[in-house]
Amino acid sequence: MNITLHQIKISEKEIVLNLFKEAAEKISKMNIDHWQYWKNPPQQKIKWVEEGILNNEFFFIYNLDDKRLGMVRVLNKDLLYWGKQNEKATYVHSLVIKEKYNGYGIGAKVMQKRVTVYI
Repeated sequence: MNITLHQIKISEKEIVLNLFKEAAEKISKMNIDHWQYWKNPPQQKIKWVEEGILNNEFFFIYNLDDKRLGMVRVLNKDLLYWGKQNEKATYVHSLVIKEKYNGYGIGAKVMQKRVTVYI
């Protein structure tokens, strides 16, 4: 399956929040206590999403039939988790693939695509 990445606009913020919520609900069913704040995100997390969109860090993932498969956030620095780094790097956050598209290797394709774009 071939994919394309499209910059997310601030007007699409609710779609991003819904993708996070769907992911939180899915992993909750697997008894994994992670990302549960996305079911009812605090203002701080909503602001984090808004800032990422305005910084052109969020992308929707589409297949060639123009179906939205998920999203990813890609940064060229990650002060929150890695601090200031001297080496150039790409940091991937929030890779979310819709459940019905799981098992197709889309996450790996996203990683390959982002590496070739950033390096």
